[in-house]
Amino acid sequence: MIVCLGLLQNAAAQGIDIRLDTRYSINAVKDGGYGFHGDYFNLRIDGTLSENLRYSFHQRLNKPIYSTDLFNATDWAYLLYRKGNWGVQAGKMQLEYGGFEYDEAPINVYFGSEYYYNYNGGFQFGISALYYLGESSRIIFQLGQSAYTERFNDRLLSYNLCAKGSAGFYSWKHSLNLFDLPQGGQQGNIVLGNCFTAGPARLELDFLQRGGMKSFKFFDDCSVVANLVVSPTDWMNVMAKMAYDCNFSQSDPLIPVSGEYWTYGGGFEFFPKQGSREIRVHALYYYFHAPSVSMGLTWKIHLLRR
Repeated sequence: MIVCLGLLQNAAAQGIDIRLDTRYSINAVKDGGYGFHGDYFNLRIDGTLSENLRYSFHQRLNKPIYSTDLFNATDWAYLLYRKGNWGVQAGKMQLEYGGFEYDEAPINVYFGSEYYYNYNGGFQFGISALYYLGESSRIIFQLGQSAYTERFNDRLLSYNLCAKGSAGFYSWKHSLNLFDLPQGGQQGNIVLGNCFTAGPARLELDFLQRGGMKSFKFFDDCSVVANLVVSPTDWMNVMAKMAYDCNFSQSDPLIPVSGEYWTYGGGFEFFPKQGSREIRVHALYYYFHAPSVSMGLTWKIHLLRR
């Protein structure tokens, strides 16, 4: 215990932020009953070891750990070294995939697109090279495990090129991705994430095109996501979201073949603590395979921040 306290004190001297996040809700689905549900319980630690070296760790405390996969509940645990405009990141990390729905923290996503719910291999081991174009923009090349590695328990690779940043009212996160598939071959992805801000309103528009490298065809395996958030006051958000997914190809294992899926909904977020968004109450209606209603509470507590 004394050793652990000593290490924690040394980390705090360098700069550290330890945070607990949780969300729980009561959900009602048409013809499916209702009930209370714990959605997320996360531990996050960020800090600096030196002027050029940073670390980040994110653990889902309500997710199981298996003897065959000790990192199953660890979203990321990586080191980032930056010198000037260049950086190198290594460890388990988020695959660099475009789009704002994918880039949002899951605890902030109340309902997602069909592809979002099936794309569950987005955190993998790998290494990234980063080139910073100022503080708000960067280009990233990443080599890591495939997004399908976790899902099918196989060792496959991914090759990801991503550009993200912001300029004035416009922000972007675009990527080109190539994933090895468990059945052989590769899947290509073109992902265009766009965000427009005007006063209290923010509109996110994502377009995802997927396809096998031997049979790549535009619009036969794709997703479109639109998310609008308006903040009329500092204690409330009004939200509306729509998503369309389709798959008429034979190469995408995440969306049922010859299927089209619509998701839509909206609602409110309230922030009862003045000047802070660490406590959040939500209430919304959405349609994802069936009409649903959700109300719940999110809170984020900084255990240590220096």
